[in-house]
Amino acid sequence: MRPGRWIIVTLLAAVAGLAPAATPAGFAQGLNGTRVGLNPYVGVFLFDDGELQDIGREANVGPVLGARVNVGFRPDWQFDVGYGYAQVETELSEFVDFPDPEDQIELDVHSLYGAIDYFIGGSQEIPTQLLLSAGLGLLIVNPEEGDGDASFMIPLAVGFTHPVNDWITFRGEVRDHLQFCSGADEAGEFAPCLGDELLNHFEVSGGLEFWLWPRSR
Repeated sequence: MRPGRWIIVTLLAAVAGLAPAATPAGFAQGLNGTRVGLNPYVGVFLFDDGELQDIGREANVGPVLGARVNVGFRPDWQFDVGYGYAQVETELSEFVDFPDPEDQIELDVHSLYGAIDYFIGGSQEIPTQLLLSAGLGLLIVNPEEGDGDASFMIPLAVGFTHPVNDWITFRGEVRDHLQFCSGADEAGEFAPCLGDELLNHFEVSGGLEFWLWPRSR
């Protein structure tokens, strides 16, 4: 695979992590028992092309854009509803004799999921918290031609959060979209696998969480 031209977006998002550390009031906001936030994010999507390679194709790294609605219901627990959109290009593998560089197929990848987040650590001296997340969702892969494929998935993530000020938090994570893929049932239908397979699509992203409704304890 070659890196997508949009890989720079994750570097821009990471710059936000260099913002000044939060005040004690900002850290306390992150511990409120009830809070509602919006988390737009950008990053890169690494499509699992292990099955595609069996038919002589490979997928390039592509950009991903998304957003989450976050609802914190306990100091260390949070519920997310998320949507992400990635655009991935597939092409003939470089291991194929004389591959045609023009033979590219674009894939639109949509992820929709709900997840539970658990936070570890964090103090006024070191406000950064470790994030663990798991959930259930749907992954939709649509090629530019032909019918698409929709499969259930389990999103698993590890990352961190760091308060920027009283109402903004930076969040960075690596998420594994575990897709329960089935082969195409009909001719002309696209599927990213030849048979029943578990695919690992990785997403690396970062963005700012804007807390819209904090409620102090």
